[in-house]
Amino acid sequence: MCDFDRQSAERLRDILEAVSGVRLELVCDMDTDSAAHEITVGMTSRSATYTVCSGLPTDGYRIMTVKSTLAICGETYGNTWHALDALEAHLRDALAKGKATYDLSADFRLDGTYHLTRIGCIGDSITVGWNESYYNYDYLTYPKQLGYLLWRDAVVTNYGEGGREMRTDAGNAYTKSEVWKACLKDASGLDVVTVMLGTNDARYIRNDQWDAYSDGMFKASAQTIAEALRRKNPSVKILFLSSPEIFEERDGAVGGAIRAIVESQKGIPAFLAAKGLTVDFFDMNALLQNADYTKPDGIHLTVEGLAYFARQLAPIIEKTYLAR
Repeated sequence: MCDFDRQSAERLRDILEAVSGVRLELVCDMDTDSAAHEITVGMTSRSATYTVCSGLPTDGYRIMTVKSTLAICGETYGNTWHALDALEAHLRDALAKGKATYDLSADFRLDGTYHLTRIGCIGDSITVGWNESYYNYDYLTYPKQLGYLLWRDAVVTNYGEGGREMRTDAGNAYTKSEVWKACLKDASGLDVVTVMLGTNDARYIRNDQWDAYSDGMFKASAQTIAEALRRKNPSVKILFLSSPEIFEERDGAVGGAIRAIVESQKGIPAFLAAKGLTVDFFDMNALLQNADYTKPDGIHLTVEGLAYFARQLAPIIEKTYLAR
């Protein structure tokens, strides 16, 4: 049982105890055999789970009896969690109507949906992940960890690609990538898109110089990204993030260079507002001034740095976009 499904199972146990006075035993499906009567939560190894979970729509959940099993399953962990809202309301409504007991064992079925906020994260290698020490690095990336933190109410997709730059006139511009095409294809289903590009744009700077033309092109490129997303989805919220600090020189990119980039990033909301585009901004750079959070190259974040990044960003996302 995944930890998220276990949390849902613990919540269900509390709900059933509150309405019935009986506290059920919580067990892991992988450690036990099927019982004569049981309740399954999430994607378990029980056959009833596969029957109930198959064919669920986006944001869907289903609560259904299959023979002697009551199975509760959602399209995502968060949908499973919110299926319990519906089940609790159903049980309390039945009890309020005078039913001393309620039988969930006979042909019971409850289908519904709960919209989880869909978040896409645009970025470079700091977003997609860069760590040669781990075989499967994806689960350590900040978008993945952000999804773990917000699992009850959001689904996070990583649209990062290493080496990409904000500026559309760059040879390695993000807008020239296949992952950008994938993001645009999915944009109609996204509620929020974060954009953190700029670390690789520091390669344009020599001797810490970032002139007005560079600044203008950088912001115009941010406009290109924002306008393309809004054409696909006029209601999508866009959150620009400043890039983490650079602590070592590499490929001509130095700390002074990234600070010039950050100043351009800070100016994006006002620049776009003048063009009729409303976007948000959060200064991640201000929170990532600790060199201990970067790998020896002084650019990429350590495992601890990525976790810190996600922990700082999660409450901003939650407060700004997830409040219901």
